Amino acid sequence: MKITVSTAPPDGPHEILDTIAAVGISTSSAFRGGPHLNEALDKCKEGLRRYAERLGADALVSCQFEAHFDNNVINLAGFGTAVRWT
Repeated sequence: MKITVSTAPPDGPHEILDTIAAVGISTSSAFRGGPHLNEALDKCKEGLRRYAERLGADALVSCQFEAHFDNNVINLAGFGTAVRWT
């Protein structure tokens, strides 16, 4: 089961497991051009999912993301609440 990552609050009865965070990075290269925001977001969400999976979570809710841009890199930090549906 793929863990849902959502910016919305939980929509049903749940148990809060923990607040978790991850970072996604995209860098520029000669072959594909500059850094890409969606690549950084995908990497960040994958890191969140891996951590949530280790906790036994069903979903990540109330997630927030913050991006920092440079000419050659995008750093995207994300955090949210890991929950298990009850």
